[in-house]
Amino acid sequence: MQANFEGGSREIALVLACVRAHYTGRYRSDPISAEMAWSEVLSVASCHGIVPLVFASLTAAGEPLSKEARELLRTEFHRSAANSFLYATELVRLFDSLRERKIPALALKGPALATLLYGKLSLRTVRDLDILVEKNQVGPAMEVLRACGYVPAEGLDGAGPSVKAGLRKHALLTHQRAGFNVELHWAVADPSFALPLNFDRLWAERQIVTILSQPVATLGLEDTLLTMCAHATNHCWGSLKWICDIAQAVSSLPGLDWGRILARAQRLGCSRMLFVSLALASELCGISLPKKLEADVSSTKVRRLCREVRTTLLLDAEPPVNLNRTLTYIRSRERLRDRMRIALRFIGPELRPNARDRALVQLPDSFQFLYFPFRLVRIALFCWKRAIFPIIQSALDWPRHRDWTTTSPETASP
Repeated sequence: MQANFEGGSREIALVLACVRAHYTGRYRSDPISAEMAWSEVLSVASCHGIVPLVFASLTAAGEPLSKEARELLRTEFHRSAANSFLYATELVRLFDSLRERKIPALALKGPALATLLYGKLSLRTVRDLDILVEKNQVGPAMEVLRACGYVPAEGLDGAGPSVKAGLRKHALLTHQRAGFNVELHWAVADPSFALPLNFDRLWAERQIVTILSQPVATLGLEDTLLTMCAHATNHCWGSLKWICDIAQAVSSLPGLDWGRILARAQRLGCSRMLFVSLALASELCGISLPKKLEADVSSTKVRRLCREVRTTLLLDAEPPVNLNRTLTYIRSRERLRDRMRIALRFIGPELRPNARDRALVQLPDSFQFLYFPFRLVRIALFCWKRAIFPIIQSALDWPRHRDWTTTSPETASP
């Protein structure tokens, strides 16, 4: 499979060529243009978290880079490598503290994934630490992190460790002096994503990776691949780094049991997101997939999603807004009940009266209940074609003939 990024710049083409070279060993045969904007190359690679892979590919290929270009890439590579090492040191320290309190914990992504997939901390950019604990261990784990110098960050993800509302899957904490960021997870995916992964089963199938000569528990091989695909889907495959991780897992983990992976994906209802992720990894990174997957990754619905991702991935497109993100979630699932559950979680809050409803019509306290039917009327009049219809359309897997989600800022929501 070949990736096709029509309209992409020469800098984007170089980044993609470097990514493919890392996995295929086939380097560019044509010389690099003298007009190459290396600051743009670095910007694209940094944005997608793949500076280490780009630098390693250019170095292995022996490309005759200018002194300025080589120094620019080398400096960023060394900065990324040093950051990964510092985060790895911090991860080991935190896991030692969690073990002392006998709190079972799993390292997600970060240094554990760099070690497992790439064998070197320097080959994967690390920007934070992700630690998964059982839901009833969130309180004790928060105490450990506070004792280690962390405080909950302000904002949506870190506004306190409460998990009762069930609306978030993690709390964000920041080290007061060093500035390290830690996401303490009690779930792999938000409930609205409709992907239940039980901690006890994940813990039972864990594996141990050695980071800086210390043991750290992380997900088993099959769970690692499935959660990487789920994470990429959750962010609408918006970063090349996540796709590269999936390609690296397929190419560097010979112990993957594809029978178990497919069976587990089918049971969780995430087969389509697995196939889309694998198809993107094959197209963009040039890896070969097992023959048993060829029919699944080439299906019409998988190819359609892949085309949409490729169109925006490296072309400075805006991140998906809530509606488009919800549509992507729905279309990445094969089971009707999962698609409907995601659709209802999006539509539900939209049915609640808001400040604009109350500003349009002012009702006395005894008639407040009338805001609900009024809200329904407004939704029916103003949002049917812009929101509700495309969600139902995707949930039922109807073909999409036009993009109903294109709206002006003034009419984006009722």
